[in-house]
Amino acid sequence: MLSISSGQQLSVLPLNYTKTIHFVRHGEAMSNVHGEKDRAQYKSPEWFDADLSEKGWAQAEALGKHIVNRGIKPQLVVTSPMTRALQTASGTQKCLRQEAQNL
Repeated sequence: MLSISSGQQLSVLPLNYTKTIHFVRHGEAMSNVHGEKDRAQYKSPEWFDADLSEKGWAQAEALGKHIVNRGIKPQLVVTSPMTRALQTASGTQKCLRQEAQNL
């Protein structure tokens, strides 16, 4: 055990007792596409809860393939209720489901 300044003991656990948290940002949304053309569009209520763009869906799929290739096996996925975040999770999960079926 390690000592910490307050006199409490700090335990160092083996990796098999720990969890790894991965943070991922959503794929490109239609708000990004329109905002790049006209910066004022970023503030438009029309794009507040925007869908993923075609590129965003491809990014979600690429993320899923990356997760599979790295051997990461998510136990839990927590996402924002925003459409772009849900769609990113959905696109990523599709690759994970396909990998599970191939096993």
